[in-house]
Amino acid sequence: MLQVSAPPSYEWLKTLASVGVGVAVGVISALFIEPWKLKRLRRIDAERAEEAIYDELGMILACLQSTAPMEDKHCEPLMTRLKADRYEFYFKERREVFYAIKDSQGIYRLHGQIALNLEPEKVAKYGPKHTVIELISAFEYSMKVDEISRKRVMEAVDKYNSESDAKGPILYDHIVMGSQDMRS
Repeated sequence: MLQVSAPPSYEWLKTLASVGVGVAVGVISALFIEPWKLKRLRRIDAERAEEAIYDELGMILACLQSTAPMEDKHCEPLMTRLKADRYEFYFKERREVFYAIKDSQGIYRLHGQIALNLEPEKVAKYGPKHTVIELISAFEYSMKVDEISRKRVMEAVDKYNSESDAKGPILYDHIVMGSQDMRS
């Protein structure tokens, strides 16, 4: 009987080559692609954070500017309502994203100045109207020395002022209708 042997099986060689290619791709990915991807995602998050924070800064400045001509008794409620929630979130919860913002140091200094001026002792000593004027001055200084972007803050201020102008007549009508209902 003639015995014919089967050709040698090289499956183990195919498996070894496949594992080698997988390891090489994994190492290249871990060394080059993952850091690039992380940096890109952080930049995208920073752009969103920057947009949200500048929008909030514009809202705060618009409130301050509209309240500045008023007397102390009208400025006082603003002191408790001025919140920087977006800044607080990114600064406390997502600090790596906050520091990826181009103007992060200027934003940090401006919020520090806001916090100092809003201390209850300072408001009580100098009065709410003085505090509002000091806060506006802090914004003006930060924009003047280019710590924060004047253009972006003023765009947000204009946005909030136009929203306010659009909703003003509705509020006035509501107040007038409410006072007429009370008379009847």
